[in-house]
This record gives sequence, structure tokens and C-alpha cells, in this order.
Amino acid sequence: LVLILIALPFLIPMESYRGPIANAASRATGRTVQIGGDLRLTIYPELGVSVGDVLVSNKVGAREPQIVSIGNLVIGVRVIPLLSGNIEVARLVLDDPVIHLEIAEDGSPNWEFSNGAAASPETAGGGNSAIGDRINNIGVEELRINNGQITYFDAVAGTNAGLEDVDIAL
Repeated sequence: LVLILIALPFLIPMESYRGPIANAASRATGRTVQIGGDLRLTIYPELGVSVGDVLVSNKVGAREPQIVSIGNLVIGVRVIPLLSGNIEVARLVLDDPVIHLEIAEDGSPNWEFSNGAAASPETAGGGNSAIGDRINNIGVEELRINNGQITYFDAVAGTNAGLEDVDIAL
């Protein structure tokens, strides 16, 4: 069993999942998600994936083209719920993320994901707002941000702020 667990990441052709994972994330968020880096299966401390160079597009009309770009993203899930078809995120680690938070002139924040925030009809999931509602209600047991940058712009109030070298563990 130990040998199988050690060999598992090398036996599964993860590159063939790059497109389906990016498409599923795009449908779930209503934003275009691109994966440019390596895609690897992780088995410790949880079963999950490690993904490099992830880009998530911003709302149409936002100042920055991406709401977030991530150097490396690790998503760990609980195994038992996964066997029954449910995904419970145990750990989410963002290495070197650049996050652009913005409130538009109409008062809408760019961090709300719904079919109204869709970047294109292909990524909107056919107008299913339930998908967007679910992405806003995802629970994560552990969240880590390592060496992040966060910008904030409020077009209504005319304020602008930024943080560098952000390390967070929640």
C-alpha cells in the first residue's frame, strides 16, 4: 500500500487533466481560469493537486486583467467525502499570489463570483447562478498565503491601498 501511494503521483497522467480542471474552475467562478505551470498530484498531508502559474480573470471593466495570479496553488481535499462524490477542501495554499481587490463605480466588488461576473459566455456555465452561489460558499479548513501581494481600489470612495510580503495562515 505504501509503495502504491508513493508511485501514484507518477502513474497518473496529470497533464491530461489541465484543460478539464481549468474549464471546471472557469464554469464555477464565471471567470476565465488559466493553468500555465506544472500540474501534480499530492498525497501528503492530504490527497490533492499542486498547480503552477494560475491566472483568474477579473470582472469586465476592472482596472487589472486578473483578480488573482498565483505562482503555485496547492489544494488538499478530505478522502472519505471524496469517495462519496463530495469535495471538502482541507487545505488551500497560495504561494506568491498577486490579488487585486476592487470596488467598481457601481459599488459592486470584484470578489463576488456569479453568472453576472462572467468573463465570457463560454465560461459562464450557461447562466446557472447556483454555480456562482456555491463558489461564494466554499469552506476551507486551512488557508495559507505565502509571499503575497494584495491591492485594493475603491472607485466609489476613490481610495487605493496595497500590501506586500503578505504571509497569512488561517
